[in-house]
Amino acid sequence: MGTGCYRVGIGGHMMAPGYVPEYWNNHYDMTKADSVCVTAPTGATGIDLYLAHAGSISGHIYKRDGTTPIAGASVYAFPVSGDHPGAGANTQPDGSYTIQGLPSGSYRVQVTASGHVSQFYSRAANQASAKAVTVNAPNDTPDIDFALSPVSE
Repeated sequence: MGTGCYRVGIGGHMMAPGYVPEYWNNHYDMTKADSVCVTAPTGATGIDLYLAHAGSISGHIYKRDGTTPIAGASVYAFPVSGDHPGAGANTQPDGSYTIQGLPSGSYRVQVTASGHVSQFYSRAANQASAKAVTVNAPNDTPDIDFALSPVSE
């Protein structure tokens, strides 16, 4: 590394499974992270990261009948507050999903699937009216299920 300013962080599900991604100075979002400026060849010291355990949200996405799974739906958890960007997942062939890497807090969960009406939990049409889902890391918040209506009847 040469002289310059950098954003320092670690995380992501592949790099630190079970932990919340973090950037220096206690930020979860790289775009809001503080820069660390270094002058070669001395570098910088005291740039420590302390990863917190991550929680998750899981459930199933079904067609309106409540039993036929929807594979490939996109599910996203938007934080109610905080500086982290949230996270998402896609459903498996059985309609199951798990959104990982979430810090403790409240989230509004949305699902979108081709040919179906987008929906927030619990059957809300928009984020403002959605029921918040609480995550207590390192635990999973299960059974956040959806039954989606087709776009046209």
